[in-house]
Amino acid sequence: KMFGLENRLKQPESLAAKIGQEAVEKNIPFRKAADAINDSIRYTSISNERDYVSNYEAIRNKLNELGYKEIRCRNYFGMYKDGKVQHKSVQSIFTDEDGNRFELQFHTPSSQAAKEMKIPLYEEAREKGVSGARKSSLELQMHDLAERVNDPKNVYSIKSFG
Repeated sequence: KMFGLENRLKQPESLAAKIGQEAVEKNIPFRKAADAINDSIRYTSISNERDYVSNYEAIRNKLNELGYKEIRCRNYFGMYKDGKVQHKSVQSIFTDEDGNRFELQFHTPSSQAAKEMKIPLYEEAREKGVSGARKSSLELQMHDLAERVNDPKNVYSIKSFG
């Protein structure tokens, strides 16, 4: 099931802030930072834990048939298990033959709910001037949210690349 289609386009203010942040953090021109943005168009698919992997594969295959190519896949379930991230999902970047990109996030109902609860925590943790203690507290809360999300059946068969 598709989720949040009304939010599939990143808002101009959010996009501008992300470009600015990337340019400053990486010390690159704004144009280069803008070209590196992959989620200005973002879709979300929600599947139950049992059908998650087969739905991911079916969607990827259908997009391939339609001429889209998956150029990057990040299995954050595996990265979470390895202690590298604070959330659980699979996120893929697809491109068409003209190079237009969009992100497709694959969630379960519980991982989507955790993501939505995590957003204000994540935004606060990224603010300038947040104390180390407060940032640690926010990160612990984000970890606790992700900890409640069950891993879908066979999710580790989805390999990260790109």
